[in-house]
Amino acid sequence: MENNFETMENDKKNKDKSNGIRAWVKDISIAILVALLIMAFIKPTIVQDRSMQSTLYENNYILLSRQAYLFSAPSSGDIVVFRSDLPAEGRSSNRGGKLLIKRVVAVAGDTVSIANGNVYVNGELKEEPFLNGIETPGAIDNRLVPYGTVFVMGDNRSHSTDSRHDSVGFVYVDNIVGRAFLRLFPFNQIGFI
Repeated sequence: MENNFETMENDKKNKDKSNGIRAWVKDISIAILVALLIMAFIKPTIVQDRSMQSTLYENNYILLSRQAYLFSAPSSGDIVVFRSDLPAEGRSSNRGGKLLIKRVVAVAGDTVSIANGNVYVNGELKEEPFLNGIETPGAIDNRLVPYGTVFVMGDNRSHSTDSRHDSVGFVYVDNIVGRAFLRLFPFNQIGFI
């Protein structure tokens, strides 16, 4: 009788241990699945340059919506990260060139002009309060934004390689990695972008 009791106790311990391992594996599997689902929709990134100052600064940690343009087109004012034709610096994992972060200024079908330090879209002065009165260098005369592309510029206009430059030009919507929507770092600036 005592041997039967020990056997039952050992079977119970083994069963409890087995159930614990299964529960642990199940929990880890669920956590991995949730993480993969989140990564399919959200991409964390770190701002690498100063072209978006004073909206975003170097080393700001932001989140991008990867699915932002799956069912809709980019809008003027959106801050986007895209793959450029510029050579990637350091990391070859960027597949297709350096990642840049800029603001959409005009979308397909719009005309863009830059004159006397001001930006005009479809002949109207573009209101850009985030520039804090800083002028936009360059001269462009009624450049039509082609279908499937956007015209982008950094908020730090005098220190931004963007659609004003032939090396970037119009950005294909297909090259947009995501739309910036949330700043997570620095902690005192956490909030929606």
